[in-house]
Amino acid sequence: MQHFVVVGGGIAGVNCSMEILRSTPDKNIQVTLISANQHVKTITNWYKIGQFMENFEISESQQPLTSDKRFQLIYDTVISWKPDEKFLILKENGEFSYDKLCISTGARSICQFSNLKNVKTLRDTDTAKDLQLHLSKSRHIVIVGNGGIAAELIYELKNIKITWIIKDSWLCAKFFPKDLEKFIENRIFAGNEKRKKTSGVQKRLRFGLGSDQSLEGQGPALGPDWATSIDLSGENQEKSINILKSTEVLNISDDFVEVRDLESETISKIPCDFVIWATGTRANSEIWKENLDVSAGEEDQAIQVNDIFETSHPAVFACGDVAQYATTSSNLWKPMRLWTQARQAAETCAKSMVFGRETAEMFNMHLELFAHCTTFFGLKLQQVLDI
Repeated sequence: MQHFVVVGGGIAGVNCSMEILRSTPDKNIQVTLISANQHVKTITNWYKIGQFMENFEISESQQPLTSDKRFQLIYDTVISWKPDEKFLILKENGEFSYDKLCISTGARSICQFSNLKNVKTLRDTDTAKDLQLHLSKSRHIVIVGNGGIAAELIYELKNIKITWIIKDSWLCAKFFPKDLEKFIENRIFAGNEKRKKTSGVQKRLRFGLGSDQSLEGQGPALGPDWATSIDLSGENQEKSINILKSTEVLNISDDFVEVRDLESETISKIPCDFVIWATGTRANSEIWKENLDVSAGEEDQAIQVNDIFETSHPAVFACGDVAQYATTSSNLWKPMRLWTQARQAAETCAKSMVFGRETAEMFNMHLELFAHCTTFFGLKLQQVLDI
């Protein structure tokens, strides 16, 4: 009996588990999915758009993921790992052995001022509700970050003064070329007047695993159109936006943010009620990284994988937000921590675990041509990146 164990109940973990089962009718295998949360994510309404594009919705599964008797789902937290002996140590179930392991423990928000009470991060539905409460009592907020969550939040906010701080020289630089900046700026300043949901996707699950309590209990992470399900109104009669480009945050106090203009080197203070920090995510690799190669630098620490998602340790694989394609000899993979990438990576990872390189290489075209379908500011976006 060969035992495949997948850790992480997000899109990557669930899809990898299901793909292993779909890949082989062999009755002498066992697939175990270990989730730190009792809600797992499944893909529904999947369909292709053209040759490379795909679209799907995300839903929380309230039913068993599959009726396949070779599968089991365990709700538990990994607290330690013995790779040479091929077993995990679970918080409730103790030692748990495997033949092949897939790590898909996701990522969490990065915030260097997370110890301050007036600094908020957007990670899951609980933090979104906390944000809603603070907004209702506030007149002026500062938002730090230039990614999708920050941009969508500003688009959705109402009746509040906003100062938006970004290090880049143009808006949404990670997703759009500079030529589109004026169009994006017009959409953001106009805001979401109709307040309608534009996609079936609202949230997904990410899980922090380990003894660090700050990583545990991370629930549904935010995704497209998350803001349309809650009221994001401040105390003002109207909304205003001030955008500070090429600017970095130096310090945060109880009632102001100290910033520096990267071009003029001018330092100034911005008064505010609280700060929303939305500068990206960091891989949940704490308990794994002592025995695996991870990306350099403290900001990311993603587990390095090759083109079929093998790690530096035999019989151990990784996919989803916790993993990064090692670009030592190629620049084909551009990790953006998107659902589409998680689903595609999980498919290749599962094939690799079951069949090995020859078969898995037939499913890794997304490492050369990445296609993504999502929504921004109520508009559908279809993007093909020839990386």
